[in-house]
Amino acid sequence: FDPNEFITVLSGTDEEIDVEDWRKFTLYDMPYYDKNRVIKNFWAVVKSMSNDEKKQLLQFTTSNRRPPLAGFKNLQPQFKIQPISVLTETSNPITSTLQSVFSKKPTKDPLPSSATCFNTLKLPMYTTKKILRDKLLKTIKEAKGFHLT
Repeated sequence: FDPNEFITVLSGTDEEIDVEDWRKFTLYDMPYYDKNRVIKNFWAVVKSMSNDEKKQLLQFTTSNRRPPLAGFKNLQPQFKIQPISVLTETSNPITSTLQSVFSKKPTKDPLPSSATCFNTLKLPMYTTKKILRDKLLKTIKEAKGFHLT
């Protein structure tokens, strides 16, 4: 391998992100699934993003701006979207999460978060596509973290 080929093998390709491929190889935690309203809105928002915004989202969720070499089927661990709930100062995190998951009540206030070690996006149950878009774009544009350069 020459140095550029080695970087591609380790870090993925610099090609445009294929949203359909990304969606196809995504896992969901309940109550999310591929036909869920929030998930449909999420993928519609991602499709409407510029390629740079898609790369920012990918970096926010996986710590890498480049899609995997030969597609998202090769992303390890597989990309996942988890629902999150709103916590108050007096709420129990476990109870609150269970109530949110089983009641299917949408939340609109928190920003998405991620667990890059697990390639996981923690996505609140937003009530509209506009809220989802605004919160997601705010998150990826303002996200700061540890980056290797």
